[in-house]
Order: sequence, then structure tokens, then C-alpha cells
Amino acid sequence: MLILLIAIFFLTTSCGKEIRDFFKAIDRYGYKSREPISKKTIPVDKQLLGGYVYNSLPVIISQKDELTYKMTFLSVELDQEDVEVEAFMSELPNGRFLNINMGDAYAFLKISMVINNQLPIKLLRNSLDMYVKPEELKSWLTKYGNEETFTPVDKDEVDIYYSFAFNKITVEKAYQIQKQELHEKMIDLFESCKDYYNYDLLEKRYPNEPLLSAAREKIFSKCNTMESYQTFITKFPNDELAAKAKIKIEEIKMYKADSLSYNLAVKQNTIDAYSKFINNSSTPVFKDSAVYKITALANNITENDIEWKWTGSSRTDAINLLFQKIEYSNQPMSSDWYQQHLTFYCLKLLQNDITEKGLLYLDKLAQKNPTKNDLLNLYLSKGFLLWSLDKTDLAIEVFKSKIEEAYVGEKAPTFKKKLKMWYGDLKDMEIAFPHEKPTWKKIKKLK
Repeated sequence: MLILLIAIFFLTTSCGKEIRDFFKAIDRYGYKSREPISKKTIPVDKQLLGGYVYNSLPVIISQKDELTYKMTFLSVELDQEDVEVEAFMSELPNGRFLNINMGDAYAFLKISMVINNQLPIKLLRNSLDMYVKPEELKSWLTKYGNEETFTPVDKDEVDIYYSFAFNKITVEKAYQIQKQELHEKMIDLFESCKDYYNYDLLEKRYPNEPLLSAAREKIFSKCNTMESYQTFITKFPNDELAAKAKIKIEEIKMYKADSLSYNLAVKQNTIDAYSKFINNSSTPVFKDSAVYKITALANNITENDIEWKWTGSSRTDAINLLFQKIEYSNQPMSSDWYQQHLTFYCLKLLQNDITEKGLLYLDKLAQKNPTKNDLLNLYLSKGFLLWSLDKTDLAIEVFKSKIEEAYVGEKAPTFKKKLKMWYGDLKDMEIAFPHEKPTWKKIKKLK
């Protein structure tokens, strides 16, 4: 019952913080008398026995003897013990009052009947001390005990009670609530561990407590430097988090190394430099930044840049620049221009490794939402590159797969006609193919 009172005190007084010490609260807010209201003569009311709870604060009322109750206030604070007090009932014409023996004085609760598993309680207030003498308490309660306020002569109205009610539960449930509350307090205590000093205090107080692992996790979560992780390992060498601390130390080392490598790549500011960094980096923040910079560089590559490289006798650089544009740019591009120049460059360079790479980049162009005409041109390019690699059967199959299709547009040619036009243009550029005459003869017969 007094546990419920504590919550009410918090709401009805200006104490500034929630009161969790029952007896200090009663001593401060309850009317006290060295004598009870009456002698102990009323038998224990069996209906009052059992467990009670208010706002997760449990109390048990049991029977000590025929006339005496035992009230056990179950502590929900880690630094408090359960408290047991004796009490007995006094009956007055206007109600029943429980005399609670606080040790050096009595406090008084007006008790109603248990209705719908709720027990209404009223605590006699200490504000009555200056108006009601202890020896007059019984007669005063007989006269005013049913009132909520009292108006002394020439004084303002005074409240008589703190009123509240709590729910009746089983004794087992009361202990379960206490256990749960204490467990949650323990979790909060260990999860709020600030440092190694606090950990040592916890370990000394609770040497075998499994929740010590939560305290270690809290300390670990605050580590963010090589030194702090090393301190954790030294303090808890056998803890499973020590292995994670070692990993964190290596990650920090990698971060520092990646930071240096990243700065070097930034100084070079080329797609190749950033790509090399990404392949050797394990730090996501740097890798993401490098990817962003690669995309920006690729977006800035223009068709003129590529042609300037080609005409400037840097043909390998030109085709690599073209590959980079296709690979990394996220901007719309002319698929037709890139596939035609890719095809021409590969056929002119006559380097199988570059041609093989060119085939891969044709596939990448095919993934950039080409038009139907662009797609047909990609098949032409793929067929001619395969032919240049002496993969004539595959080349013929590629041409055959589209031989009956036509381009879109007014007076647009068929795929077969465009194939012949391309072959003629390539011959004008003096580009030769393996087994050219027999292969071209087969291609012309495709239907």
C-alpha cells in the first residue's frame, strides 16, 4: 500500500523527484502518532490478505497472528532491502483505519473494501499535525474521518488525505513483478557502465553476474582509437570482444593506410588511379568517394577527347578512354557513335586482347537502353569483331540472328543491306579479315 503512496506523493507534492523510500516518504508526508487509534482488538480481515501492485510497485499483506497483519514492501531498487512492518485495524463509526507500526510512531491508512480487485486507500496527511493532537485523533477521526477537507477555526481549508488505489494480485505475481523490475534495473545498471573504474565496482559487487558482459559491451562501444581498443584487450584479454577489438585495430590501421593511398589517388586524379585504389582498398568511405570521382571524370570525357587521342598517335589511350566512358559514365550517350568508333578502333589496332575487350564493351552498350537501330548496329559491330578474331562461325551466327530484320525509319535499310554497306566501308578503310573471301561468300547467302 505504501508503495502506491510513493507514486501519489510524486504527483501531489513538490519534492522535485520521485520518492522510492517508503518510510522516508511516510515520515515526511504522513500524520504520525506515538499511540495507535485504538487497542488491538479487531481480527485480521482475510479478504485483505494477498498481493497488491501500483505502477509496478508490489506489496504483500499477510497474517502474523489473529489480530496482526504483516506488510512486506518488496523493494524494486537495487540498493534497498524488502521491508516488513506490523499493522492492525481500528474500527470507527465512519470507517476502518490501519495502524502501521513504523518503529517509533504509527502512520494511519483508511481502508475501504476490495471492489473489483481494487483497494482504495487514504493516507492521513501530516498537515494535520498542527491542528489535531495525537490524544484527540480518535475523536477527531470519528467526527471528520469521512470528509476530504477540514477547516480549522480562522484557517484555510486543509486536505485530510492522500487518496489512491492499487490492484489486488496474487502473492506469486507480486514477487514476479519485483523480480522483473529488479532485473530491468540490473540491465540499466550494467548497460550504463561508464568506464573501467565503474566496471571494477560492479564486478566487486556482483562478481558472478552474467550481465557483466553488458558492461563490457558498453565500454567496448566507447572505444574508437587504437589505444582505447588496446586498453580493452589488456583489461579483458579472454573476452570475445577482445577479438573484435583486434579487428578494429587492424581496421584503423587499414583506414590510415587507405587515407594515404586515397590522397595519392586524388593528387593523380585519373580513372586508372582511382580504380587501382578501389581494388586495393577496404575502407567503404574512401571507396565510395573514389567511385564518385571516377564517375565525374568519366562524365567529363568527350567525343573530341577520344578522337584527339586517336589522331595524336595515342591510339591505345584513345580506345581506353572510350572504354572508360562506356564503363563509368552515368550520363546519356550516343550509342551509335561509341559503337562505331569502338569497332573501327579495334579493327585498326589488330590487337586480340583489345578486340576481346571491345566485345565486352559492346555488351555494356547494349545495357544502356539503346534504340532498335542502335541494337542492330551493335550486332553488326559484334559480328565484324568476331570475324577479325577468326571466329567466323560465331560471326556468321550473329549476322544470321538479325538478317531478316530492318531498321526503323523512312526508307530505312534492312539489316542485310546495312551489313553489305558496312563491309564496303571497312574495305575502303583497308581493313582485312581472316578467310575473307569464303567467309564473305557465306555471309552474302544468309537469309
